[in-house]
Amino acid sequence: MKSVNKICVCIVLLMTQFSSNLLAEPRARAQEPVLVIGGSYASGKVPFNEGMDSPLFGVSANFGSYTSLSDGLIRRGYYVVNEGQGGATTFQRLGCDPVCGTGYWDSYETQLQRALARVALPGGGFNAQYVIITLSNDCLHSAAFGVPQSMALPCTLAEVEQAIQRLVDVGATVLSLGLTPIYLRYPSYSRMDLPLTQQLFGFQWIVNEAQFNTIRDTHQAMITSQLPDAIYVNDAWDKFEHLGDGLHPTVKAVKKAVKALERHF
Repeated sequence: MKSVNKICVCIVLLMTQFSSNLLAEPRARAQEPVLVIGGSYASGKVPFNEGMDSPLFGVSANFGSYTSLSDGLIRRGYYVVNEGQGGATTFQRLGCDPVCGTGYWDSYETQLQRALARVALPGGGFNAQYVIITLSNDCLHSAAFGVPQSMALPCTLAEVEQAIQRLVDVGATVLSLGLTPIYLRYPSYSRMDLPLTQQLFGFQWIVNEAQFNTIRDTHQAMITSQLPDAIYVNDAWDKFEHLGDGLHPTVKAVKKAVKALERHF
């Protein structure tokens, strides 16, 4: 009888502890909004410009059946200010699919300024601590240059470095304002299916494995060396899986990425 009572007490204690953890979880979340900028990992929606103009006619990743990193953070109980634009590059550019129209994407710098305006305090400063700067489309495919795809050529190493320098510059702006930028390492090439992405999206070309790894490795090297006070999350996409288009993460992959981010908040 005593053994049974001891087991019951243990179960009650475990259940109490479990319930306490569940109740405490929302209070453990950052009370300030997390700012998110970038491309489709930040938001699956392409922008609408003046007069309902849009670079891709307003289409969303996976036709709206998509959970971005921002969505994943909200599901985990965070406040999020998301100024990302699906398909964005670090610089403002026209949509060219395959020829250029009048719809355009904003630069990462513009996205940042909009996000900061959402949380600017009347007396100065910001109601935020972290800015997540997600992966850009720079150099990845023929539609990422703002010129007709027939004119777009794969980036040289110097052009890759220029693109990543723009990411560094955005992070430097964030640090100068007293906030902390957070970057995520690219998924590994083997966990994506970029040839499938090219086929489905109609790109005239997309980077091969060697070109992708150059972008991925240069991204890590430049950001970590130039921005030692930034947070660089190496393992956010370690378990990446795509949702069937070769490029965008599944809900499961996003959940794992959010948990990797949480260790740094």
